[in-house]
Amino acid sequence: MVSGVRLLAIIPLAVVLTSSAQTISPVATEPAAKGPVFEVVSVRQNKSGDSKMAWWPTANGFEARNISVRQLIVCAYDLRFANEVAGLPPWTDTERFDVDAKMDEDAATPFQKLNAQQQWKQIQLMLQALLADRLALKTHHEPKELPVYDLMSAKGGVKLTASHAALPVYRAKGRGQIDFEDAQIWDLIYSLSSDSDVDRLIVDKTGLTGRYDIQLKWTPNASQEATDQGLSIFTALEEQLGLKLVASKGPVDAIVVEHVERPTEN
Repeated sequence: MVSGVRLLAIIPLAVVLTSSAQTISPVATEPAAKGPVFEVVSVRQNKSGDSKMAWWPTANGFEARNISVRQLIVCAYDLRFANEVAGLPPWTDTERFDVDAKMDEDAATPFQKLNAQQQWKQIQLMLQALLADRLALKTHHEPKELPVYDLMSAKGGVKLTASHAALPVYRAKGRGQIDFEDAQIWDLIYSLSSDSDVDRLIVDKTGLTGRYDIQLKWTPNASQEATDQGLSIFTALEEQLGLKLVASKGPVDAIVVEHVERPTEN
């Protein structure tokens, strides 16, 4: 997974796999010809040598600092992990860029009336168009065998409490804690997949279909093997919920790059 930070971060929706996701037909991913586009785009190479990268939406567009082309593709196609992009040349990881992209006033006015999720989806479409225009990017979807975690029942069985709440409620106080009322197992998987302590996609193999009250606490950044760093998310899952993450491999709907060029600076 690419190391970096996000400013004013909007986390893309995590991809959650199910055990039935076995057949995926290749589908072209080029943006629609008449889709939304940025009116003004600036792409400049960043030679700072800094290892950190940052990106964020703005009131009328998108900005990024010290970002790699691979991570731009991750942003544009709503991916969770960098290894979901295949076929990229080495320079797309090592060379970094600053990007400033703005839409015109006619596009910005209705954009600002959208909610945060709708805005991010529109920005992603515009980033896809930007990549096709400035980097001549051509891609398609293709199933790839990649590292994943299987979420399964641990030895001794699950320890989930059936919910009697009238409405779903989610509470979390910073990293290292998940607190749900009336949640499905997918809600837990989504939260886990969005946390940096879990570095792979998650396949649901629990067979659980009910609604549960779920409380989980762990020590952020604690290693799975070390015992002197606190409670890792892996140990917490087993001890508190009777669930475990098992390293495996599974089919992932990857983005395969057919063609990409270095962006011309402006």
